Amino acid sequence: MPLFIVLSAGLLIAQSGTGLTQMTVVEQALADKINCDEWKKNPNGSWISKPGTKIGSYSFSNTTVAPGDWSLDGADVGTVLNKKCAK
Repeated sequence: MPLFIVLSAGLLIAQSGTGLTQMTVVEQALADKINCDEWKKNPNGSWISKPGTKIGSYSFSNTTVAPGDWSLDGADVGTVLNKKCAK
C-alpha cells in the first residue's frame, strides 16, 4: 500500500497500511532516523534498544526510553517510537 503524506500548518499526517499516524514535522524527521528493528517494547510501555543502536550520531546502546525521557532535535524519542514502531 502506498504511503500518502499531507503537510498542513506544520502537522505531518502519514497514512500507512496500519492506519492513520499523525506526527509533527520534527517527529517525522526523527522517525526517519529510527530503525524499529533495533528497539523492543517492554510490558510497561517503555522501549529498550539493542546493543549498538544509534539515532543519527547519538548512541542509544542498551538504553531504556519512555515518553518524556529523551528529546532529540525537538522531538520526544519515546513518543516517536510509539507512533512509528508500536504494533
